[in-house]
Amino acid sequence: MTDSRFRLGTWTGAAVGIAASGLVVFADALIDPGVSLVTPLALVVVAIAWLSTPAACGITVILGSSLGSVQNVIARGVPITPSTVIADAMRLATLAALAFLAYELRRVLEYAQTTAVHDQLTGLLNRRGFFELAEREVARSQRDGTPFTIAVMDLDRFKQINDARGHEAGDDALVRFARHASGTLRRIDVLGRTGGDEFCLVLPLGPEAAAAVVRKVIDVPSEDGQPELRVSAGVVSYPHAPESLHAALIAADKRMYAAKKRFSGLDIEVAPE
Repeated sequence: MTDSRFRLGTWTGAAVGIAASGLVVFADALIDPGVSLVTPLALVVVAIAWLSTPAACGITVILGSSLGSVQNVIARGVPITPSTVIADAMRLATLAALAFLAYELRRVLEYAQTTAVHDQLTGLLNRRGFFELAEREVARSQRDGTPFTIAVMDLDRFKQINDARGHEAGDDALVRFARHASGTLRRIDVLGRTGGDEFCLVLPLGPEAAAAVVRKVIDVPSEDGQPELRVSAGVVSYPHAPESLHAALIAADKRMYAAKKRFSGLDIEVAPE
């Protein structure tokens, strides 16, 4: 329950909630009908609100509270009066309020986790998020002995776009490139915005395959009314993971500046065995 990214589907969550509520009512009938159901039902509702969807939680709240009302009538012999109806309504409102608070808490936590590692403008990993996943890829490559390629990419003439069209146009250019790059890459590839107009990419591929992928990434299609985007990329490909991610980034950065000076788009270096 501590991982806010995990979530049950609506029907699975509802089924778990209904089953747990039924178990609470059954246990109450076996142990002591005089024990209040509010506390254990509240725990069930909070768990479903945290683990599932609002719809599943709503179903759990309604059915759990209804089971509590039925339990009062059948097991405790409580007559149905205006007072008991009011009490049932208050229990329902209490459970609904707890569900709302638990769900809102999870939503806030999810937002905090997302913004901590993602760039708010482009939606890509930010510098922190990129380095976290890139270090994992280094460890995986070292463990499995698989190829490791890193690329540093920079938008050409980005300052001119900002100066001529304004910072909003510059932001649009960054978003266009991020959208195109994300659509080109696979889920296992690691792409992040690590600076103003600088992006870094980790690919678990050898030099030829990685170069083909990077060429597609930096080939941004033109759009009507939008400035043409040219991107320079420096690529360093290792047969196995580098000893230092920082050193690999420095090497790729040098290759990127070499490509920018030659207007070649891509400069690649293959590290020795």
